[in-house]
Amino acid sequence: MSLNGVAEIDKALDMLSRASARSFLNIWASAPSREKSALIEYLTPNLLALIEAGHEEASTLALEQLNWQRAGVELPTELAAKPKYEAVEESIRFLVVARDSSVLREAIWGMVDRHIQNGHNETILLSSLAAGNGYARQPEPGACAFCLMLASRGAVYASAESASRVGAPGVVVRGFAKRGDRFHDNCKCRAVEVSDGDGLPPQAVELRKLWIDTFYE
Repeated sequence: MSLNGVAEIDKALDMLSRASARSFLNIWASAPSREKSALIEYLTPNLLALIEAGHEEASTLALEQLNWQRAGVELPTELAAKPKYEAVEESIRFLVVARDSSVLREAIWGMVDRHIQNGHNETILLSSLAAGNGYARQPEPGACAFCLMLASRGAVYASAESASRVGAPGVVVRGFAKRGDRFHDNCKCRAVEVSDGDGLPPQAVELRKLWIDTFYE
């Protein structure tokens, strides 16, 4: 394979995010109008094309990660579903209407990057379930307390919904998040397949120990 190990996949995903950000800034700068309805009409098809391309590349990186983690063993894989036009349009419309112009660009970029990164995370989650394995979150440096809590649970999720989406069983919908969304935009936590306890990311092992020491001892 061209990329060796989860760390290399992380680097590739970061590079994908940066390249997509540059394309996003070009799209944003070329908007013919900042009037809300005109901006929504302009951004929706252009950002959907950007999201689709990035989502596909992120999904491919997830397959490479799975191949490396599985050491070439043939196990089922399942690609993340492609982003839907209606979902992207709804997100853009919501942000354009709800966000102040001073933070709108950053808010829309967070949504775009979330859709792109979901190509990786959801492919990992769905493929892990298809293979009968578990999976865990690998938190990014500086991850929020909520993501650290999720990572501390280890490979205990019964479904992709409970690992990555708002409104899953036991997960309260908060703030501007809608049922079915990722927990928050700009989240760079990664999903990794786990076939046994030794397969947990080092960060998750440490957080799991802290969780046990805090609540069970």
